[in-house]
Amino acid sequence: IRLCAHEDVDAELHEMFIIHTNDTYVRPHKHLNKSESIHVFEGSVDLVIFDETGNITESTRLGDYASGHQFYHRLSDPTYHTLVIHSDTVAFHETTNGPFNPEDTIWAPWAPASDSENETQATEFLAMMRKEVEAFASRDS
Repeated sequence: IRLCAHEDVDAELHEMFIIHTNDTYVRPHKHLNKSESIHVFEGSVDLVIFDETGNITESTRLGDYASGHQFYHRLSDPTYHTLVIHSDTVAFHETTNGPFNPEDTIWAPWAPASDSENETQATEFLAMMRKEVEAFASRDS
C-alpha cells in the first residue's frame, strides 16, 4: 500500500506512507540526483546498502521508536539499497525530492526484476538476502 501525500508526480517534495508485508520484494535500486529518507513507525525492517556488484556494505535495523532500533535513516548518495522486512508488516513514511522521473531510478543488474515473469527468482533472491543480512549482522556483533 502506498498513500502519496504529495499533489502529483511533478511536486518538488514527494511524501509517501507505505505499508509492506513480510514477503514484499523491493528490487535493489539507486536514485540519481535524489536523497531519500525513511521513518519507520510500525514494524521491523533492515535497510540494506550494496556496492556496485551486489555485496552488502551496510545493513541498518529500523523499527518504531519504542523498539529501541534506529527509526529513521537518510540516503544522500546514489547507492543500491533494498528493504528486508522482519515483522508481519512494516509501515513507514518515505520522503524524496521530486519531480518523479523513472529514469532517475537505476535497478541493480544483479537482482531479478519484481514482475510476474520473475516471481520465483525474486522470492529466491529475497530468501538469500535474509540469510546474507543475518550473516552480515552477526559479523558486526
